[in-house]
Parts: sequence; structure tokens; C-alpha cells
Amino acid sequence: MKQKNRKIISNILVRVIGIILIALVFVGCITISVLSNKEGLLYKKFFGNKADVQGIVELWNIDTFESGTASKVSHLERMALQFEKQNKGAYILIKNMTYDECKELLSQGQLPDSFSFSAALAPTIKEYLTELEEQPSVNAVATSSARTSMQELLALPWCMGGYTLITTNERCERAGAVINDNLFSNVYNLGYEKKLKKSTQIVYSVVYGEKNKNFPVSALEEEARVLGLSLNMDKLATAQNSTEMTQYNAYSYWASGKATVLLGTQRDLSRLDGRLKSGKEQGEIIYPLSYYTDLVQYIAVAKNQDKDKQKLCENFAKFLISSEAQKQLSKIGMFSVISLDEPLYSDNLFSRLENSLIGVNKIDNIFV
Repeated sequence: MKQKNRKIISNILVRVIGIILIALVFVGCITISVLSNKEGLLYKKFFGNKADVQGIVELWNIDTFESGTASKVSHLERMALQFEKQNKGAYILIKNMTYDECKELLSQGQLPDSFSFSAALAPTIKEYLTELEEQPSVNAVATSSARTSMQELLALPWCMGGYTLITTNERCERAGAVINDNLFSNVYNLGYEKKLKKSTQIVYSVVYGEKNKNFPVSALEEEARVLGLSLNMDKLATAQNSTEMTQYNAYSYWASGKATVLLGTQRDLSRLDGRLKSGKEQGEIIYPLSYYTDLVQYIAVAKNQDKDKQKLCENFAKFLISSEAQKQLSKIGMFSVISLDEPLYSDNLFSRLENSLIGVNKIDNIFV
């Protein structure tokens, strides 16, 4: 009886193992089929019939400067969804990464279909990009900044930021100055030595951050050139390690009282707004710099043997600079690269910087 039971159990185990092996083979065949034919089975499984699919493209977003209130990738994701709704069968997959992560992936031979990037990355990706058509609606100065020495247009600007001087009446009074409309002409003259109980603390006139390969001092220099002013610098003019600071480091330095003026960006206006609302600051003074910026984010398309994918990327780039998309830049605290019917901002801080960017006449060429 026991031998009979063992035999029955043995037969059952053999059958179960056989069924499992058959199932594994079946799953393996399906997996191989999907992986080897993603344009067919994979598309059909997740996106419908292949005939309904325009294509799936990958866009890498690389940030080297901050937005005003939210990340640039959040805007790209929102625009991708809207673009997909208007273009049945088109799918934009967005991957956010750092400058170093992007360079590492490229060194490994990986390449996206499209890039969202700023000036710092331009030399690294230049060889991978295809020429784009000029869009007349886009700011001419910003467009020109994306041309090569051969006048090839390798990218389109899709949003921009700007620089501004930030301080308060209280901070200026501590420096021994009363500032009304002449903050710019006094920008390098507000440093002083602060007497403490047992020591002396140096408070520099202005602090800024250049570590992320943006150059706010260029905005000061261009402003002075256009206005015909000569800005004299003394030993307390600028915080000595500004070139090694990120913009956030510079903000923290200023917030801690080590500098009278912050040479900041749209993100610092948002931080200032928070400090004003919390009562940490009052009597704010800002001076938006009108004539230069390098805070521009571009969209570019990689060379691709699949011309349908390349065309899809080009269409998405055009969508990003459409009036429909540009009007939504206020959700991330950035500024438009086209002329809109109405300003994006009505509040005092962001609207003043938005108005100043109308006068931008210099944006460094990113590919030369």
C-alpha cells in the first residue's frame, strides 16, 4: 500500500514538474518575441495596434540651473501628455538627469532621441545633433545663441530665466547706505566690517554663484556697458569664493548675513518671496538685470536613422515653443521665449524680472 502511494505521488510530481517546464518554455518564447519585436507585440500590448503608433521617443532633461518655483522636468512631462493627446500614437518618455550622469551615459554609447539642456552641456552633445528649422516666433537673440559658426541651428530655446540684484533696506542701512533706485551703481560699495563682541566679521557687498557654469557677473558687466557706467570694486566688493559656490550656496551665504546684496536668479526671487511672507525680510529692493542672460534651456534633436522618430522629436520641439505651451511656464516660474498676448506674471517680483528680459540683447553662443 505504501509503495502504491509513493508511486502515485511520484507520478503527480512528474506531471507538475512537466507542467512547470512547459510554462517556463512558453513564457520564454513570449519574452523573446516581445524583446525582439518591440515595434510589434510590445506596442500592441501597451499602446494598441502598431498602425496607430507614431513612435516612442526618449528625451533627456539635464538641468544646470534652477527654475523659479518648480522643476523644468515637471513642465516637460506636462507638455508631453498634452502633445500625446493631440498626436495619437506619439509617446514622449522623459528621463531627468544631472550633467555628470548625462556625460557618463554618452561615454557608454547611450543616446536619447532628444535633449533638453542649457549652455554647459552644449559642447558635449554638439556632434550628436541634427539641424532644425528656425521658428520666427522665437526671440531672435536666443535663437542666434544656438547657431554654429557655420550658421547651423542645432537647438531651439524653450524657456529662459534672468539675473537680478536682491537686498533690503535694512541690509543697506547696516552697510551705511540709503538705497532708492541706485542699487546697481552701488552694488560693489556695500561691503563693511561688522563689529562683534570679541571679533570683527566681514560682510561683503555682493555674493553670487558660478560653480554650475553660469556667469551672473556677465549680466552686471553688460548692464554697465549699456548704461555707460564704470563699477569700481574695492577689497570687500565680492565674496571671495563666489566662483566656487552654487547659486544655492550663494543664497545661503546672503541669507546668513555675510553679504549685503545677492546677485541671484528667478529661483532666488521665489526664495525672497518666502522670506518676506515669513517675516524674515522686509523692505525688499530688487534690480533686475536687463541685457544679458545665460539662463536658457534648449530643446535639440539627435541624429537618427529612424526619420519618423526624428520628425516626431522635431514636432515636439515646435510644440514646446507654441503659445499654448509657453503660457504654462508660469507654473514653474520661468519666462517665455516668444512674445505672448499677455504677461505670464502680475505679482511684483516675477513681473519685474519678466519685463526686464524683454530688453535682453546678449546671450552667449553655446556652440561656438
